[in-house]
Amino acid sequence: MCETPPKTAVPGGIAPAARIRPARDGIVVAAALLAAFCLCIASVGRGVYAAQGTAIVLSGLAGLSVFWLRRGALRAVEERESSQIALQEALERFAQVVGRAPNAAIQGFDRRGVILHWNDACARLYGYTAGEVLGRRIQDVLLAGGTVQAFEETLGEVWETGHAATSQEWQVRTRGGLERWVYSSIFPVFARGAVAEVFCMDVDITQRRQNEDLHKHYIAALESAHRALEEAYAAAERANSAKSEFLANMSHEIRTPLTAILGYAEILLETAGCPECLDAARTIKRNGDYLLEIINGILDLSKIEAGQSDLEPSACSCCQILSDVVSLMRVRAEAKGLSLTIAYGGQIPETIRTDPTRLRQILIHLVGNAVKFTETGEVRITARLLGDGGEQPRLEVDVADTGIGMTPEQVERLFPPPARADATARRKLGGTGLGLVISRRLAKLLGGELSATSQLGQGSTFRLTIPTGSLAGVPMVDQPGESLTGRPKPAPTAREPAPRLDCRILLAEDGPDNQRLISYLLRKAGAEVVVVGNGQEALDSVVAAQGGSEGKPGDAARPFDLVLMDIQMPVMDGFEATRRLRRAGYQGPIIALTAHAMAEDCQLCLDAGCSDYAAKPIDRAALFAAIARHVSQGKPAHAASG
Repeated sequence: MCETPPKTAVPGGIAPAARIRPARDGIVVAAALLAAFCLCIASVGRGVYAAQGTAIVLSGLAGLSVFWLRRGALRAVEERESSQIALQEALERFAQVVGRAPNAAIQGFDRRGVILHWNDACARLYGYTAGEVLGRRIQDVLLAGGTVQAFEETLGEVWETGHAATSQEWQVRTRGGLERWVYSSIFPVFARGAVAEVFCMDVDITQRRQNEDLHKHYIAALESAHRALEEAYAAAERANSAKSEFLANMSHEIRTPLTAILGYAEILLETAGCPECLDAARTIKRNGDYLLEIINGILDLSKIEAGQSDLEPSACSCCQILSDVVSLMRVRAEAKGLSLTIAYGGQIPETIRTDPTRLRQILIHLVGNAVKFTETGEVRITARLLGDGGEQPRLEVDVADTGIGMTPEQVERLFPPPARADATARRKLGGTGLGLVISRRLAKLLGGELSATSQLGQGSTFRLTIPTGSLAGVPMVDQPGESLTGRPKPAPTAREPAPRLDCRILLAEDGPDNQRLISYLLRKAGAEVVVVGNGQEALDSVVAAQGGSEGKPGDAARPFDLVLMDIQMPVMDGFEATRRLRRAGYQGPIIALTAHAMAEDCQLCLDAGCSDYAAKPIDRAALFAAIARHVSQGKPAHAASG
């Protein structure tokens, strides 16, 4: 059922029928009075005068009634004309509102979609004037494609139900062929209780749709960029992993022959008789140590770049660290005839909070670099405390030399590439500049900075600045230490004798040269040594020595006191061999010999069941001390693991 629209009210407050009713009521009252008057006259007398009086009264009342009737009719006509004028004015105002609505394009059409009304906003939005579209179907003027059928279904539903359609978005076409989006409200208009016309009010939302499309485009672009970034990050992770693996493998491949080179160089230094042989052995040892220093520097830099270089801050004495560095580097400085001094500019805190290992590493790099590039003169270390008036306290250390110096251009490109001075100087004095790169990275890790100033031919000054942490309650020292200038050169100390190794050792090592070297050193120290070439042979030999299976003749004389297990071997590597030995019940100490020097590699050795580890090239004294310590304990150094 269609809803019947309410009747339109007429301005004036009272309807015309209500205005005529008082006049009719007055006539009825007058007639009643006339009848009463006539009855009174009749009761008085029935004479001629009575008849004349009655006629006069009736004539007067009749005239009065006619007057009231005409007056009421005239008033009704006036009120009807006033109502029509008010209605016409209201319709005109409504037409003006509809026609001049600035942002709402309003159309009116019949059941078939023929356009009956077209306001100014429609002309502005769609480009058609009212004269061009009135009488045409809106489907033919604005709609295109699949929207025609949907619109006709919506229009038919409004005509049938008499209810407004749900507002929705339509794609339309302007006179110039441009496609736009409008938000439309379609509603019916009633006359005499039935739908007489349907109006459509459109609001242009093209810009909003474009913004939404642009937003979606941006979202898609961001998602695409995010995916690309994730892929790039994954590729970088893979590249970093590949680089780390490559460095670890290269470190292993270089350290393995270096073990033999440095080991046999030490043997030559101990046994060679002629000066030429001793000089050759010293040259081999010096260059081997230098090569090892380069390898360690590359690995250290790789760990810093990969974010694997962890800090261990603690309260430490900066004065003691400086003194240790000077004591360590004095021999190198005095071997070149250089003066190495340390001085303090004012009070120094007794302790600061930083990573002492990393601080010591930086200072050793800086002092060693200064000594290396200084032929005459001195290397001077100056330490001072900075930070007053609430500023965070910092320790500033200058390492100044009187060496070859650098040009301003060389200083600018000093840290990014591993470079120092020019290639001629590097070839002459040795060095890659890698230590400076590592030192600056470590300084940043400590929250500080490393900078340099220099003059060509007059020397360089490297300045290290690091935060000290809170100094609340920390005592200050006026003269932390004496200058080391002029200290007497200590007499060279002889190598401490290696401990006597009275034990039976299984050496699992696949390299023939290292087999001969390590077994020679162990036997020279008093140990009984059995050598095998891979992890499977190591497993078989240990099990046989424990009586678990048939072994080689002589191998099962007594169990092994200790196993030296190389990690990278053919057939079965050291990790697997160690795990199987632990599962087989072997509880004796196993020391891993690894050319993989990364911290995670050493942890893998411990996780596999090793009691300790020694990095290649082998430090003979440290290795023998570790063997003696584990053998003397006389108990399992690592619990058996499943």
